[in-house]
Amino acid sequence: MKKSISLAVLLCLLLGVCNVAFAETAPEAESIDLSQYKLTDEPATLSFVALRGQSTGEPQDQFMWQWLEELTGVTCEVQYIDNTVWPDRKTILMASGDYPDIFFSPTFTTAEIARFGAEGIFIDLNDLVDEYGENIRWAIEEWVPGTRAAATLPDGSLYTLPYVNKGNLIYSDMRTWINQAWLDNLGLEMPTTLTELYEVLKAFKEGDPNGNGEADEIPWSGSWEYAPKGNGPIFNALGFITDGNNIAIKDGQAVYMPLHEDYKLYLEFMHQLYAEGLIDPDIFTQTTEQYRVKGRDGVIGYSGDAAPFLMTAYEDNCFEYQHILPLTSDVNDTPMYYQQNGYSMGFAQISDNCEDPVLAIRFLDLLYDPYIAWGCLYGPTYFTETMPEDDAWAPFGEYVSTVTEEDIAAGKYPEAMLGVPVFKYYVQISQPTWEESEWEYEMRTTVVNPEDLGPWDWYCRYIGPRDKGTGFHMGLDEWSAASLAYGVDCYAAINADVTTFEGAWRSSQINTITEYFTQGMPTVWFTEDQQEVIDELWTPLEDYVKQMEAKFITGATPLSDYDAFVEELRKLGAEEVQQVYQDATAAYFAAQ
Repeated sequence: MKKSISLAVLLCLLLGVCNVAFAETAPEAESIDLSQYKLTDEPATLSFVALRGQSTGEPQDQFMWQWLEELTGVTCEVQYIDNTVWPDRKTILMASGDYPDIFFSPTFTTAEIARFGAEGIFIDLNDLVDEYGENIRWAIEEWVPGTRAAATLPDGSLYTLPYVNKGNLIYSDMRTWINQAWLDNLGLEMPTTLTELYEVLKAFKEGDPNGNGEADEIPWSGSWEYAPKGNGPIFNALGFITDGNNIAIKDGQAVYMPLHEDYKLYLEFMHQLYAEGLIDPDIFTQTTEQYRVKGRDGVIGYSGDAAPFLMTAYEDNCFEYQHILPLTSDVNDTPMYYQQNGYSMGFAQISDNCEDPVLAIRFLDLLYDPYIAWGCLYGPTYFTETMPEDDAWAPFGEYVSTVTEEDIAAGKYPEAMLGVPVFKYYVQISQPTWEESEWEYEMRTTVVNPEDLGPWDWYCRYIGPRDKGTGFHMGLDEWSAASLAYGVDCYAAINADVTTFEGAWRSSQINTITEYFTQGMPTVWFTEDQQEVIDELWTPLEDYVKQMEAKFITGATPLSDYDAFVEELRKLGAEEVQQVYQDATAAYFAAQ
């Protein structure tokens, strides 16, 4: 692994606190000795089971597996199982004994991982990681400290390699946006308390902030079918550290929020907003697409969404939005914002059927190498030195070519990519200071989309198993580490440029909430008995809460019935669920 990558420089770039200028001609990529990734000169095979989503292609057609075979010398026998049938197939597969060498990003609960480990089906990886897992150790001990401890069972066993996503520690998935242009038009400050949020939303409704002379503003819109919903900051203001999930950390303890007395404050606040017409009456019934049409039309003041350019359907009015600040309330005077974990369990497990566990762990170790991780996620991608003459963005698809024999000879692509079309687009790589006026660019290339698929669907089909139910072990910010190996940090530069869709939302989040991040619910290990409690009680409990939340907010059920609601929660097992999470969380913190 390239330990020369500077994490300090990377974080400076990601956080936009230093201005790195690259020459007009991109520096030559470091000469990467591909022979270092060769694992065997003798015929060797590893078998894998991974999950496929709706868009996932066949493994033999995907770049990732072809590329890894070429680099390592290992033949990859890959079986994809539809994630919709995985729960049933999993039971049959594990009982049959006819399972693969490696489970690659399947869905196992923590209780199943512990059980299959105790039964000897999943082997303990501790010694293998210590001896052969240089990249794994770097990722789970240094890149995101504490990850190895979190992946280790209370008895000290390590049966699964975790996903590592340091981007989760820089950005939040609980993204909530407020129309800064409307605030400016009305002479209002960004709200910092629940009371101020109410006053702002009321002003949005009554003050014609979009200036069209019509009462068409919707103070708060969104879709309750989609997360984030915009209610996460309300929970945080009440002292619940959560992204909206009903299991939260409050006062240092895991709680099931609807059981807590402060949950009623949430319902009361939301009902007040709804009753006064400050929440879109369609919020519980409209689809994400329907709500985003309203965003495109410029009538939304506040909403939760992955990014403003999505909530405005890629219209330029997305630049009117800024991320909301953390809120406080009468019961919590500490501004805090939910931060997810920088890891999750279940990237890969090695089974007792594997005849060469050393080869298996060395193969998996490569997937934590930044260069390899970059290729497995993005496919055949590289940088060129060309710069636009007019300092303008080049539209997607304007420069089209194909992979040539010269490209392959230069090591830009593996032989399997000969003739594959690529398109080029410019990426701004530095932002001028107030005293500077020149912008600098690099040209980036990627494979042309031959079937007009969306980017996510296209990559799932042709690059690797990236659809729902599968995934990879590093988030987008880690690719900055890989691009730094080439001398260019394209991704971080996009973050720093507030004139781009991506840069606008990322810089807005960093400038408003990062300093207030507070750790939410950790990933915990359940015993088999605890998992049975969750499996039995969770779904009916959550269905009831979802139904009653909407009824209380809309007024279909009066808040005077709240005590009856709590009593029904108890009958459905909410206290048992809460106790399971409290016990598992206590065990987690005791092991740290």
